[in-house]
Amino acid sequence: MMKAYLNETWGSVGPGLWQGKQMLVVSTAGGGRSTYGKNGRVGVELKNIFLPMKASALHCGMEYLEPLVFEGINSSQLENYKQALVERLKN
Repeated sequence: MMKAYLNETWGSVGPGLWQGKQMLVVSTAGGGRSTYGKNGRVGVELKNIFLPMKASALHCGMEYLEPLVFEGINSSQLENYKQALVERLKN
């Protein structure tokens, strides 16, 4: 549903508006390796869950950047997550 929404929304604003822009998906998930990954319950890496986002970005002419995902989230690591995000945005 998210992909359909993005295609509809982004596609209705005019051709070329998103051309050349970058998309960076940043996400958190409470589950860790037991949920995501080849041997996890879901069976795919968390970053690959966003494949529809990549399709929408490419459909609009955007450059899709490797997602920044944090798995097994806990509050004691918030400063590390913040620093990882800052570092990623610098590049």
